[in-house]
Amino acid sequence: MGKESGEYMATEIVQKNATGKRAEQLQFLRFLAFLNIFTMHADSWLFFTYPAGLAANAAVSFFFMLSGLVTGYSAYGKEIKIGIKEEFQYMRKRIVSVYPLYFLTTLFCAFLSGAIAGIVQSGFSLGAVPKQLVRNLLLIQSWFTEGFFSYNVGGWFLSTLLFLNLLNLPVGFLLNKFDKLQNRIIKYGAYFGAVICLFGSVVVYCYLTQNSDMEYWHYVFPPARIMEYLSGMIMGFALRPAAEKWKTKQWQRVIFTVLEMAVLVYWVNALESPGNYWRNKIVSWLVPNTLILVAFTLGKGYISDLFRKKCFVTLGDCSFEAYLIHWVVIVIFTTFNLIPSETPYGNVTAFFSCLFFSIAFAYLTKGSRR
Repeated sequence: MGKESGEYMATEIVQKNATGKRAEQLQFLRFLAFLNIFTMHADSWLFFTYPAGLAANAAVSFFFMLSGLVTGYSAYGKEIKIGIKEEFQYMRKRIVSVYPLYFLTTLFCAFLSGAIAGIVQSGFSLGAVPKQLVRNLLLIQSWFTEGFFSYNVGGWFLSTLLFLNLLNLPVGFLLNKFDKLQNRIIKYGAYFGAVICLFGSVVVYCYLTQNSDMEYWHYVFPPARIMEYLSGMIMGFALRPAAEKWKTKQWQRVIFTVLEMAVLVYWVNALESPGNYWRNKIVSWLVPNTLILVAFTLGKGYISDLFRKKCFVTLGDCSFEAYLIHWVVIVIFTTFNLIPSETPYGNVTAFFSCLFFSIAFAYLTKGSRR
């Protein structure tokens, strides 16, 4: 993927419009979130105790909020034009930036699943093409209540995120209009109140739909993720002035370092108490993810400085490619039993081998498109 698409899991790279390097610390957080998703998908080789499923739920929620946050962050102070033409051009750019790698990984998974073999055996009959494969290639699978995890399992995320991207221009336009309000107390009070209302809407929605198929209606269904995304946009827009202009003293940097450590620990500890079943797709992760995003968007602590190091930023830059590639690598390893898990240290070797190849191929893919 190219420069833009490599950062697509957060919609737009933050540091494009930021001064200095203060936004780069968010890149490594994206990689850490990817690790949680990888761990869940590779759980058959898990050799340590970890609530992988809950961690993946939290990481997905983090990605949606982060995507909204950096979109709002980059929209701050921009002259945004809205209209059908502008929306079409914007979405075309988004799709073009992510689709090539998605198409290749999905097609490869279709080969491994036998779907392509079935099409060939039928004499390339259109009737032999699985409807689910068509949905996936059109990136509309998250709008159907079955088959959304088929082929490349991560494709549903892009399907949902593309829908959320439709909000970027109109909401960015409205935020910039509202930001012209001179009274800072009213303005930031409104931002805070809007985020609280959005969070409350998530809680109400999840509670009222707890008797439905929550894996779909809470986790995959595109409109269910609007509140997370919009809250992220508002936070990113509101935090940018402080992130850029707030000059911290040494003792303040120490305090922010403690806060950064605390929110990371809190996020991990939150996995041990996810709440009852209707909360653990979205609701339980709103506060932990918000605290991490606020602390690291400000980026005033020494942990943020560490995350700005080139090696950590590079890992974050490859997260989108690794997200799409890792499932292909896992399927290859499991289909051909490349490392039998019953052998001594088999699980350890398979787990880290898949992780290594996922990151390596992601890095090479990203580098080849620069």
